[in-house]
Amino acid sequence: MSLTKWVLVTGGTGLAGANLIKALVGRGYSVRALDLPDNPKLRKLALDVEIMEGNLLDPGVAEAAMAGC
Repeated sequence: MSLTKWVLVTGGTGLAGANLIKALVGRGYSVRALDLPDNPKLRKLALDVEIMEGNLLDPGVAEAAMAGC
């Protein structure tokens, strides 16, 4: 059993999402950011953030994004 605390943030490149990611990483959480494909802002997220591209409205994407969280 993993003791890593994973958190999924949707819309991680927006104002609220980006600030939430910074706060979570600062508190020791492992963060997975889900945002729409081809968003150039995804590359600007911290290196220690797992990036996932997809649409939350797609059930398969939503399930995969939440795996382990």
